[in-house]
Amino acid sequence: MPSPMNATKKLSGERFKRPGPPLIKMDEAVKTKVEKPFKHLPAT
Repeated sequence: MPSPMNATKKLSGERFKRPGPPLIKMDEAVKTKVEKPFKHLPAT
């Protein structure tokens, strides 16, 4: 059985010393493609 993985963002008090990975930004072409089917829905 594989060991569980904790991928939550760490707080300074949790003895986590190394910096986290950079945030991932979605490419604009992908964002447009994903949002296209939802254009007809009202904004919330």
